[in-house]
Amino acid sequence: MDVFVTTADPDGIVALDDDALLPAMDVFVTTADPDKEPPLATANTVLSILAAGYPAGKVTCYVSDDASTEVTRNAVVEAARFAALWVPFCRKHGVEPRNPEAYFNAGEGELQADGMAGAGARQEAGAPRAADARRRRRGAADDHAGVVQVLIDSAGSAPQLGVADGSKLIDVASVDVRLPALVYVCREKPRGHAHHRKAGAMNALLRASAVLSNAPFILNLDCDHYVNNSQALRAGICFMIECGGGGAAEDARAVAFVQFPQRFDGVDPGDRYANHNRVFFDCTELALDGLQGPIYVGTGCLFRRVALYGVDPPRWRPRRELWFAFIGLSPVGLGEDERLWSRMKQMVILSGPR
Repeated sequence: MDVFVTTADPDGIVALDDDALLPAMDVFVTTADPDKEPPLATANTVLSILAAGYPAGKVTCYVSDDASTEVTRNAVVEAARFAALWVPFCRKHGVEPRNPEAYFNAGEGELQADGMAGAGARQEAGAPRAADARRRRRGAADDHAGVVQVLIDSAGSAPQLGVADGSKLIDVASVDVRLPALVYVCREKPRGHAHHRKAGAMNALLRASAVLSNAPFILNLDCDHYVNNSQALRAGICFMIECGGGGAAEDARAVAFVQFPQRFDGVDPGDRYANHNRVFFDCTELALDGLQGPIYVGTGCLFRRVALYGVDPPRWRPRRELWFAFIGLSPVGLGEDERLWSRMKQMVILSGPR
């Protein structure tokens, strides 16, 4: 495997100002335990994705709730409601970062550290009520039914400008008010079966996204790993698409995934616990690139879907005969029965990796 280390060219990002040049992208957000992963952090991450500087009609955000709790679902639902206000606000004023908590607490790292103890004490005092809120909708954490709920439907390609309305909290006149699609996913987990934790949740998101949006590129984030730069999605896609002719196009098609390094907020000045991960991302990972190939660290990674499936997404396949050959059927009557062709696509999607 050929590996190279580089950074996104700012001129290349500017060249992608034409939204028609950008491909669709699915963003996966995974969470498993509302006690260890606060639902508020998940909501902030979702809002940073919905407000990213990428065409709203080409982004679909999937949230995987692997514990099947009411509190996580309610947090995502409230984030979807607040997005109608927050996303146009960010676009109008150029807000950075577009995580509400990080934006309103900018420059107050010490206050955050002091306030965390008080928040923990308040949570402990209200533990009985919180336990009621964390109840499972159906069954237990390792035994519950599956749910797929579209909270925000996909937006069209044409901008939808807001109108002046004195009853609203902010003026969204002349601002695109479209929102990226948002889908809540809770995979089925029958008792007695191996669920493979986060890997199993990612596989479930792969299958669900293949049916709903089927974007050729996938970005996965932990529930507390928000997008701190609204242009990050465009920067990552610069490595993946054909930007130019000749060798540049060939190099872009050869890129399987792009790994973003992790950075943390609220770290003490001495960084006693190495939360900045400078040694790993700036030294260890680069050394392994030259010896053993690139590393996937579990979050902040932009994948090419074909690298995960081994075959192109159905909508990008140029010839139907190849699909029939793939599943071992004869391509007889392709032009006569369009419903058969649709059924073949579903069979391939549903028989994907588990």
